[in-house]
Amino acid sequence: MHDQDTRTPPHRMEQAEQRVLYLLTDEQPVWTMEDLGREVESAEDARIAVQELAGAGLVAKAGDGCVFATRATMRLVGLTGDAI
Repeated sequence: MHDQDTRTPPHRMEQAEQRVLYLLTDEQPVWTMEDLGREVESAEDARIAVQELAGAGLVAKAGDGCVFATRATMRLVGLTGDAI
């Protein structure tokens, strides 16, 4: 039996990460994971994107599970003059 590769393609994850950063820096400052999952069109992609972005120090999670851009991310947006 052939094992199916269930890993997420790298370009899809890059798109999910970009979408999450855009939402956090342009649309509204705080999101629930459920809402991000709907916007990214995959709860799993949103979860992985947030995990990767948090590991890079670009997003953080509040105690209630809400996600927001870090001060460093918002400073970058301020310097570049546009949402990421």
